[in-house]
Amino acid sequence: MTRRNRMARRDAGVALVVALLLVAIMGITGAALWKRLHATFEEVRHAAREEITLHLTEGGLDKAVTLLRANPGYRGETDTSLGEGIFSVAVKPGAGAGHYLLRAEATLECGAVVRHRTVLLGDVRFGPEGQVAEYHWRRARAHERDGAAWLEMAGAS
Repeated sequence: MTRRNRMARRDAGVALVVALLLVAIMGITGAALWKRLHATFEEVRHAAREEITLHLTEGGLDKAVTLLRANPGYRGETDTSLGEGIFSVAVKPGAGAGHYLLRAEATLECGAVVRHRTVLLGDVRFGPEGQVAEYHWRRARAHERDGAAWLEMAGAS
């Protein structure tokens, strides 16, 4: 074998190793990019679900306030379908006439799987003519998410 053939063969071996390294680097870079894009997509989808359940829950609270104005004996409803999800509202009389504590929960479900859940707690006071004198709500903390526990806490206040 001539010296030129040996050098060509060695150069071909080096080129093959370099090509394999480049393919490996491109594969790792592609996988990392795919993983990052997938994580970003999941974050966006989670934020969209959170926004939907927040609006569903707000709608449940607003419906409860409207129905309480017309009927002070209204105590809520369960599993009411609205848009892409369902909401439930519980109403408990607060301290004094025209004062009510509200708990609304909304879920987005896909079959039996709950995709997202939001719980809001509200407080409303009606004036003497039935007008809303004070109304505010907030997101429930972790220990307030359970409906039975909320009823116990609401009863203690």
